Amino acid sequence: MLRGQAVTTTLQHLPEGIADGVGTDGALRVRQGSGPEAEVHLVSSGDVSVRLR
Repeated sequence: MLRGQAVTTTLQHLPEGIADGVGTDGALRVRQGSGPEAEVHLVSSGDVSVRLR
């Protein structure tokens, strides 16, 4: 549902990114950047408020 959508978070080191699915532990995967330099961060539900832009 969120995969591929731009999202914003409340985390200072990860203010925005692209939702990239859910990890095996249930954490939201947020991709920051694009191409080979893209980083994927795992964000647990207690750490973030996600809003579609």
